[in-house]
Amino acid sequence: MVVCGQKMELFQIISNAKIKKQCEKDFKEFEICIAKSCYKASLVLAGGIIESLLYDFILNSPSLQLEVENFEKRNIGLEELIQISRKNQILRTDTIPLLDKIKNYRNSIHPNLYIRQDIRINKNIAGIAKSCIHEVLNDINESLQKIKYNDQRLIVTEIVIKKTKRKPLLSEIKLFSSILEKYGIRKGSRLVEKSLENIAKEKNE
Repeated sequence: MVVCGQKMELFQIISNAKIKKQCEKDFKEFEICIAKSCYKASLVLAGGIIESLLYDFILNSPSLQLEVENFEKRNIGLEELIQISRKNQILRTDTIPLLDKIKNYRNSIHPNLYIRQDIRINKNIAGIAKSCIHEVLNDINESLQKIKYNDQRLIVTEIVIKKTKRKPLLSEIKLFSSILEKYGIRKGSRLVEKSLENIAKEKNE
């Protein structure tokens, strides 16, 4: 669970150094805007932070990048990132409506919207934006853990099949996945292979 107030730790799940630094800077400015009652400015910053979080997630997922034509060569807005997140279940279903609201409030800076609609951004809405940032962080963290878990299961399965010519038992997946978690993929894989070799030797003796 992300703890409010730990500003420098909030964005530790971001892998891109530039995006992480910008999010930390923007979040600090976001809180200053709320404290100074600059609520519209806070919504613009909140939208940018959320956009950065989703972009960083997709940046580290080659399969998701394939869904976006010329991903690295064009600007991808919050609307498209939300659509990708919805389609691939990166975010929980109850987070998506919050994002849609933040997106709409953020768009109120455009004259064609504030002329037609009476959009008033207040402290409560800014508070919702802050909650939304935390929800997105939590959801992305959960998605990252699922991807990590699936990757570990896949690696263990490949190693066991390679070494034993059979599929791994559930107990082996749990045990060897914990080794990968503790020692990392490279060292952990070597340890798993060594363990399987030792087990094979004991059976043959």
